[in-house]
Amino acid sequence: MKKNDGMAQAWLAFWVYFISYLWLGPILVANIHLWSQQFVLNAPHSFWSWILPIEFNPNVFSMIFANLLLYFFLTLFFVALFRKLLYRDLKSLLTSPRFAIRGVLFGLSIIIMFSFIGSIGAFVIQQQRIFPENQQLINLMFAQNFGATALLTLLFAPFVEELIFRLVLFRLGHNFHLQPWTLVVLSTLSYACIHLIAGEQLIVIVPYVAIGFALALTYQRYHNFWICFCIHSANNLLALLIAIFFQFPTN
Repeated sequence: MKKNDGMAQAWLAFWVYFISYLWLGPILVANIHLWSQQFVLNAPHSFWSWILPIEFNPNVFSMIFANLLLYFFLTLFFVALFRKLLYRDLKSLLTSPRFAIRGVLFGLSIIIMFSFIGSIGAFVIQQQRIFPENQQLINLMFAQNFGATALLTLLFAPFVEELIFRLVLFRLGHNFHLQPWTLVVLSTLSYACIHLIAGEQLIVIVPYVAIGFALALTYQRYHNFWICFCIHSANNLLALLIAIFFQFPTN
């Protein structure tokens, strides 16, 4: 394989993601919010009862479906762009189930260990439990529309984020001859920062640093996209179950 193989696709994916995240995403949120106020609230309740809760919140509704649309189309685009590489990794996974299981358990164990250590450290510093605004927003989204939010957080978001922050970032880093640990740190911090909401205290980034580090270290060790996708999706599923059974705060 030539040194620059796949670099054009990697750069294209990188710029498409960040332009979508910084520009297209806010436009979708604003337009869906306007549409929901002008149309949905005036529609017959019987027509929308299957998709809207009793206490309809247009702000949360627009966040859900703007992100769902954005990540859905990004997923389709990235599947087409990296179809050969994704197929290769999937084939490797299916032909060696033990390899896949070891990778997933490795990543999940690191998430649990570092999340526990980070939570204790954050509690000692803050003298209270840390609830990032991003997690509170997700809890609100689940309360507003469970199905759409589950689809977003368990399928589309893990796929897009693992492709950008692991597959693409590592390919670009290797092209610039970055050392493995430099790539792990870069992947960890970029993933954590993208989940930090403006105005939050920096301490709330701790859980995302733990998750990002586990996923980056797993990718560096196993070099398989689907292993990281499974870990990411499993972690989000756990967060969903905790939000349901322990009623984490939403404000």
